[in-house]
Amino acid sequence: MSDEELWERFLELKRYVDLSDADCKVIWDLYPIVEPHFAELCEDFYAEILRHPNAASVITGGTVQVERLKQTLYLWLTEFFRGPYDEVYAKKHWKVGSRHVQIGLNQSFTQVAMTRLRTGIMRIVFNAFQGEPDRLKSMELAIGKMIDLDLAIIQLAYEEELLRKQQQAERLSAIGQMGGGIAHELRNPLNVLQTSLYLLQHSQGMDAARREVHIERMQRQIQLANRTITALSEFTRLGPLNKKPIVLASWLEEMLRDNFSDRLANIRCVIQPPDLTMLADANQLGIAIRNLVANGLEAMNEQGTVTVAASLNPDNTDHVLVDVIDQGPGIPQEIRVRLTEPLFTTKTRGLGLGLALVRSIVERHSGVLKIHSTSAEGSVFRIELPVA
Repeated sequence: MSDEELWERFLELKRYVDLSDADCKVIWDLYPIVEPHFAELCEDFYAEILRHPNAASVITGGTVQVERLKQTLYLWLTEFFRGPYDEVYAKKHWKVGSRHVQIGLNQSFTQVAMTRLRTGIMRIVFNAFQGEPDRLKSMELAIGKMIDLDLAIIQLAYEEELLRKQQQAERLSAIGQMGGGIAHELRNPLNVLQTSLYLLQHSQGMDAARREVHIERMQRQIQLANRTITALSEFTRLGPLNKKPIVLASWLEEMLRDNFSDRLANIRCVIQPPDLTMLADANQLGIAIRNLVANGLEAMNEQGTVTVAASLNPDNTDHVLVDVIDQGPGIPQEIRVRLTEPLFTTKTRGLGLGLALVRSIVERHSGVLKIHSTSAEGSVFRIELPVA
């Protein structure tokens, strides 16, 4: 998650728990009351953790690590009561959750630990203001909102790490299943290369035309092998998103020219409005659209036109629609529902990763991939993405 995305989520969650400026002032005013008890809260916090074997098992550094963790919690409490609740605060407290994930602390312990802190803080506040019930109520409410916000930020780190591990497990599982497919896809081109190379080396008196046939055959097989390697590499090595503003018209023109220079006559772009701009990872989105265009050209046997059309969604102008439309024979419904599954393919060649990769990239952008196809009209692959 980028710093900008984290800050947006922090502000969204802050609005959701209804943490107001007045609530923040209540918390700040409590600092001199609660600060003298920070050490006591830290001692209680880690004493309780060490009483639970499952939680204590992640602390592998002994007494030294516990003392260091107490200092970290002391700093956390200071920031909690003093603020400011800005981008730096959001990032620091997200990292607390990220660190919990790294050391293997179960998510449930994080939740009950925050509850224990809340109870300890409120005990101190109650002892200081037990004769002022109305004031106590506002303090309890403000502290509860702030702890809920902090817990939500920590949970974001757990969610992101869980998603990352899930995606990694799915990719590794797919790699294991595709081992035989890769061997098949690479062995065929290698056999052709080996045969042509042998003939070029040992045939006596081969004329120039025949030699050229073998050279072209070798070049085609090299391209097929490279396509297999590229598909596998892209599927397994998608990095974090690097979102930047993209002016779709100029970007699409350049991307298509770089990837389909010999087939541009069969591709057209329609962008409305012409200056349509969105925030996306240009490299990963380019991979998705390139796969869809290549599929469309192949479906038509490179006859007819593939149209790439982009526009604002008329029903929700916060989203962009990118349609890749071919004039092919269409896709039966029973096949269409499985198209984006890894390793599913209707082709005699290929690993069946292209559309699975497209779906993965679109979902990483918080978007949706939809497929409409009829025998009369061809196929439409629609990508719907947030503008920002």
